[in-house]
Amino acid sequence: MIQLNRVQLKKLFYVIYISVLVISCKSYQESHSKDIEITVIEDTIVNPYIYFNEIKCSNNKLLTNLQSISENEMYFSSPEERLQLKKESLKACLLKKNDCNIIPDSYRILSKTSDVLNIEYSYSQIANKDIFKKLRCFDLKTGNILKPEILFTDLPNVLNFVNNEYKSQWNNYLKNLDPKVEDEMDEIEIIKEHLIQKQFDEVDLLNIELLYDLSSGKLNSLRIHYNGLGGQYSRIIPDGHIEIKRAVLQTYVNGNWINQ
Repeated sequence: MIQLNRVQLKKLFYVIYISVLVISCKSYQESHSKDIEITVIEDTIVNPYIYFNEIKCSNNKLLTNLQSISENEMYFSSPEERLQLKKESLKACLLKKNDCNIIPDSYRILSKTSDVLNIEYSYSQIANKDIFKKLRCFDLKTGNILKPEILFTDLPNVLNFVNNEYKSQWNNYLKNLDPKVEDEMDEIEIIKEHLIQKQFDEVDLLNIELLYDLSSGKLNSLRIHYNGLGGQYSRIIPDGHIEIKRAVLQTYVNGNWINQ
């Protein structure tokens, strides 16, 4: 039978204590992320009709990070207070009582698993028909935005893949346009002078939509959206995105995420 002296026993108890503590913390994080409640509260203005909302969350850190992507410079107050402030400010804008310092915006929950929240934030200007979008993924265990360097294992190759797919999309679109038609000629000029010259960088990889297989619940594909990066995108291609299927994702995405 192995005999342990007092020093060895202390070391053994310390190792056991640390192990239990780590396991407990991990279990708390996992159970806590599942308990996070996320909803959207809404309001409108009639004549003219303007819809806007605010996202509501039971986790303060996550709520702060969700509010931080808003284009409206408002204090990080409660969702109810922010919604009321939007309504009052938009009404004042419409009545031209003051300069407009707020814009209509809204959040949409795309998906929520036990680990990741995927949302779409859209905004516009009162006198402009262009709708701009930001898509973000949040790690529910930490409350932080899921950054590209965490999600992807090989950023340079991901960017190379995305840029090649992007150019291919626009080149295929150009083939179907007739330069002899005036309206299509305008589109051709916009695409060649502005859109096709776009080079994606790491910041653009934040605009992610996650699509899951309904039967297995695993990540099936990933879309990197580019509509909303400029007004020309939404006018020509309303839902511009590059989709990376699971077979290709396995090359670029961290295994911890793709297998969840």
